[in-house]
Amino acid sequence: MAHLDQDKVLTYKRYMAKAAKRLIDRDLARESLQKQVEELRKVGSADLKGHIDELERRIAEAIEREQKLVTHHQMEDMFHRKLRDRIAALEQKIGSYLATREQRMVRIVELEQKVAERLSDRNAQLDALRSALSQLEAMASELEGEPRLIKQLRALQSRIDSVKKAIAARVA
Repeated sequence: MAHLDQDKVLTYKRYMAKAAKRLIDRDLARESLQKQVEELRKVGSADLKGHIDELERRIAEAIEREQKLVTHHQMEDMFHRKLRDRIAALEQKIGSYLATREQRMVRIVELEQKVAERLSDRNAQLDALRSALSQLEAMASELEGEPRLIKQLRALQSRIDSVKKAIAARVA
C-alpha cells in the first residue's frame, strides 16, 4: 500500500471543500434567481418595479459569484502550474546532480588508483635506493681497513651521502 503525504492530502481536501462550497453557493444563487423569476411571473404590474430591482440585484450577485469562481479557478490553475514547473525544475536539478555525482565517483576512483600507483612507484624507488645504500655502506666498511684506498673511500662516502639525501628527499 502506498504511503500518502498527510500534508498533501489535507491540502487536497481543503481545496476540494472550498470548490464544493463555491459550487453550492453558485447553485443556491441560481435557485434564488429562479425563484425570483417565478415570483415575477405571478406578480402583477404594480409590484413589478420592486421585483425587477430585486431581480437585478440577484442577477448581479449571481454574476459576481460566477466571476469570483472563475477567477479563483484561474488562480488555482496558475498556482498548480507554477508548482508543476518548480517540481520539474527540481527534478531536473536532482537528475543532473545524480549524473555528476556518478561522474565524480568515477573520477575519485581514478585519482585513488593514480595515487596508489605513484605511491607504489615511489616505494619501489625508495627500496632500490635503500638497497643501493646498504651495498655502498657494506663496500665502505670493507674499504675502511685499507689505508691505501682512502680516495676511493672518500668517493664512496660522498656517494653514500648523496644516496641518503635522495632517500630523505623522497621520504619528505
